[in-house]
Amino acid sequence: MSRIVSVEAIPVRIKRDVAYLGALPQGAGDRQYFVRPPYRALYSAYFETVFVKIVTDDGAVGWGEALAPVAPEVVQTIVMQLLTPVLVGRSPLDGGVLWNVMYDLMRERGYYGGFMLDAISACDIALWDARGKLLDQPVYQLLGGAYRETIPCYVSGLPKPTDPERVALALDWTTKGFRAFKLAAGFGVKEDTASIAALRNALGPDSPLLLDAHWVYSLDESVRLGRNLEALDAAVLEAPINPEPGGHRRARRAGARRRDPGRYRRDGTHTLPVPAVAHPARRGSTTTGCWAGGAVRTHQDRTDGGGVQHPGRAAFERRPWRVHQRIDPRCRRDSQPIHA
Repeated sequence: MSRIVSVEAIPVRIKRDVAYLGALPQGAGDRQYFVRPPYRALYSAYFETVFVKIVTDDGAVGWGEALAPVAPEVVQTIVMQLLTPVLVGRSPLDGGVLWNVMYDLMRERGYYGGFMLDAISACDIALWDARGKLLDQPVYQLLGGAYRETIPCYVSGLPKPTDPERVALALDWTTKGFRAFKLAAGFGVKEDTASIAALRNALGPDSPLLLDAHWVYSLDESVRLGRNLEALDAAVLEAPINPEPGGHRRARRAGARRRDPGRYRRDGTHTLPVPAVAHPARRGSTTTGCWAGGAVRTHQDRTDGGGVQHPGRAAFERRPWRVHQRIDPRCRRDSQPIHA
């Protein structure tokens, strides 16, 4: 039986011509990391990530990647010091067992997400890659087969400072075959509404439009923005409110009450006017984001949401009848498009 003989984590830092979400904010200077108001998260002037290489005794090499946009050396340290000792000597075919072994290492200490889950994601992806090579099968086949031949993509960010510039950038992408766009927003209810309206007017009624608010809004603001976006036929309002404690659940129920108080029910069938998207794994507890009746949809990135193994496991292990949209593309025909 094949055994893992080595695990290597490789941090990568590449200089960008333009920082993520556009030009550096005033005062950022030459700093590697900075805060970009109105967002509260830390961003990097570089493209940063971590690759994980897993080698088996019969020569198979699996590669994985972690979403590590800040301090990739932290993920590298977790992989090498915490995860490698429990992986070396084990069979790469024991994917489900190894995922739980890695997850349980720091579970009682409260590390359900963040850097720890980033590191697990990279190792899990590498294990799937190694299994595919050992069995001479594509990973989608190991997952049960392909439900589609193509996957829709959307262009994310549109990092320009004004609405006319964002519209021009979106129109340029349409010449390359893209028709769906996600706007990095969070600049105010009126401002975000105006930005989506400008895109809708320029792109027409058939372009799916998404908006990422980066968790900057209050409950009332989230509901107001959701109602405005509904009138513009927006597809998704992503991360409108901090998810803890129960943020997306509260936003959904508040939107339901204000929209149709007579029909509001506690079974979670009514939602914000526009589907709200949460990132359950990133916040350290899937219960906060989705499973307690929170978001209508969940946005699961394989590189920071637990790898390939975790999303499917979570979707069916935790009250699947309360998940309005399964979060694993292999399981559902209407799963989310790829972020490009």
